[in-house]
Amino acid sequence: MIKVGDRFKNTKGSEYVVVEYLNYDNITVEFCDEHKYRAIKGGDCVKSGNIKNPYAPLLFDVGYHGVGPHKSKAGSAKKGFASLPAYSAWTNMLSRCYDKNYLDPHLYENSEVHPDWHCFQTFADWYYDKLKIAEWEGRKCLDKDILGDGTIYSPETCCLVPSSINRSISKLHGGKYLPGVLKSSNGLYGVVPGYGFDKTNFETELEAHLAFLVAKQKKIIDLANKYKSWLNPRVYDMLCTKDFRFKFSPFYK
Repeated sequence: MIKVGDRFKNTKGSEYVVVEYLNYDNITVEFCDEHKYRAIKGGDCVKSGNIKNPYAPLLFDVGYHGVGPHKSKAGSAKKGFASLPAYSAWTNMLSRCYDKNYLDPHLYENSEVHPDWHCFQTFADWYYDKLKIAEWEGRKCLDKDILGDGTIYSPETCCLVPSSINRSISKLHGGKYLPGVLKSSNGLYGVVPGYGFDKTNFETELEAHLAFLVAKQKKIIDLANKYKSWLNPRVYDMLCTKDFRFKFSPFYK
C-alpha cells in the first residue's frame, strides 16, 4: 500500500516523496531537491522508480535538462534523429569544462560554466535567441573569449560566431618554436603559411614570432569586417579593438 509520506528513489538515485494519493493510478510525487519537481504517476512507476527527475545533474554531474519547450532531439535517436543545435552546443560546452576524459582537458582546465547554464532549458533560450541573427552559412560556434576573459561560459561573456573567427582566436601553445614560427632549411625563421610571409625570412625566432602576432591581429580584424553585417555590434567592436596577443604568445598575459 502506497501512502502520503512514503519515500522512493528513481533508477538514477533521485529521491522522491508521495505528497498526494488519489488512487493507485493517480499519485503525485515530489523530488527531494531544491527544485521540488512534481509528477503524477501510477503506483507501478512509483514503486519501480521509473520516474525521471529533469533537474538531476546527470551530465558530468553538473548539467540537467530542466523543464521547458526545448528538446535534445527532434525525434528518437533509434530512428536516426541527431541532437539539435542547442543541445549539441550545450553538451560540448559542459564536456570541455567538466569531462575528465575530454580530448585535451588542459585547454579548458581553468574554465567553468555559469550555474544558470547548467540547465539546458536556460541555455537553449539564450542560444536560439542569438541564432536569429547568425545567418551566415556554416557552423555557429559558441565563443567565450571575445566578450570575456576566456574563463567562463555565461550569457554575458558568450556569443555565436563563424567557425573561421572562432579558430582565429583559439589559444596557441607552440611546439618546438614560438607560436606561428617555423624554421627554414636555410637556418633562418619564417611565419607559418597563411599570413602573407611565405617568402620572408627572419634572422631570429623572436622577429618571426612578432611578425606573426601583427599578421594574426590583422587577420582577426579582416574576418570581423567580412562578417560585420551578421555580428552583434559589441562583438564586432571587440574583435577590432581587443588585444588577443595573450592567446598566441607567452610574452603577453
